[in-house]
Amino acid sequence: MIHTVKTAGGHRRLLLPDVLEFAKAQGYKLIETEILGLPNLNQANERSLEVAKSELIEALVTGNETLSRQIVMELVLSDHRLCDICDEVIAYAFHQVGDLWDSGTVEVYQERRACEIVVRIMHKLRQFYKTPSELAPLAIGGSPSGDPYTLPTTMSELILRENGWRATSLGINLPFDSLSAAVRDQHPHLFWLSVSFIEDEEEFITGFNEFVDAVKPIGTAVLVGGKALTDQIRKHMNFTSFCDRMRNLEEFAQTFRRDVSLSPTDLSTTTKP
Repeated sequence: MIHTVKTAGGHRRLLLPDVLEFAKAQGYKLIETEILGLPNLNQANERSLEVAKSELIEALVTGNETLSRQIVMELVLSDHRLCDICDEVIAYAFHQVGDLWDSGTVEVYQERRACEIVVRIMHKLRQFYKTPSELAPLAIGGSPSGDPYTLPTTMSELILRENGWRATSLGINLPFDSLSAAVRDQHPHLFWLSVSFIEDEEEFITGFNEFVDAVKPIGTAVLVGGKALTDQIRKHMNFTSFCDRMRNLEEFAQTFRRDVSLSPTDLSTTTKP
């Protein structure tokens, strides 16, 4: 009932994503998680999103990476979707940390350290999900020039991979001409742009629309999201869809993936909200 692979020595090996998928599908609770190379997660399935919010804020502010990792991993191993964990726990925690920063209660280094901790956790979570097939639809994305925030595009990549996409984040602080080159080279079905900070609004809008015009012949769907994209800025942008939450990204990705048998050109329909 659990998929296995054969080692070079002829032994059968169970891979972590297959074990986790089986356990969740059958409703089993993981007991000795250390056997799977995971930290001690004996309380998995017991921590609610509401409880996790306050616990994660405290862990991030104090720089407790072990506890932060435990909180997030326990939620992932329960019945919670990753997009909900990102929206309702991680994003909420950083909003609160930001408020503490504004009030002078938290130092800049504590906020930056918290970001680094969660990015490392996100990379660790990659082992929880199967490596997408080469036949899976391709998605690439990143953040534009001047945007230094790694976490949103890292979360986007992982959520898409959880939903069966061959997703790769290109990174942060990328000029639009380089993003255009990436789309032309790889011909993805989907491109996401995470925008948490904009240095010059007019320059950003011009660069973005030129990027969309440049990749239009390829037919790639262009998704945008991020706290910097106000209603006023979006009015001047051409895109396929706007995602103000990771849940929106997952919903779009699930719907869009049903048409993977079509070519990218056939899939590019503008659906602005």
